[in-house]
Amino acid sequence: MTGDAMQHEAPYPEGMTNRPAALLLAAFAPVAALLTACDGRTPPPRIDGTPVMVRFQVEGMHCGGCAEAIVAELRETPGVRGAQCSFDTKVAEVELLPTASPDDAAAAIRKLGYKVSPAPASAADSK
Repeated sequence: MTGDAMQHEAPYPEGMTNRPAALLLAAFAPVAALLTACDGRTPPPRIDGTPVMVRFQVEGMHCGGCAEAIVAELRETPGVRGAQCSFDTKVAEVELLPTASPDDAAAAIRKLGYKVSPAPASAADSK
């Protein structure tokens, strides 16, 4: 075949001659737009209001792994900004966005099989 017989119109954007590259660019354009919003210098969007700290007494923990599982579950719960849990004190402290409910955080802990009740205020809270 000659070069003339091989010529055809390419269905790619102008200047784009590689079909796989064109497909990848089209597929990842939305992702690229999101990544440019996370440049490491711009703070994440904030919800107006002050975060709320709640404390739960957790019964049924047997080891530090239990506390880690609780923290992992809480961090996956919508509205939870931060969480920590102590096996020694059997207390989970959860920082909630203003739009979140403490009941949702308690339900996340109960889902793992633990009994949850409000914890007494910490010494740091009373200062």
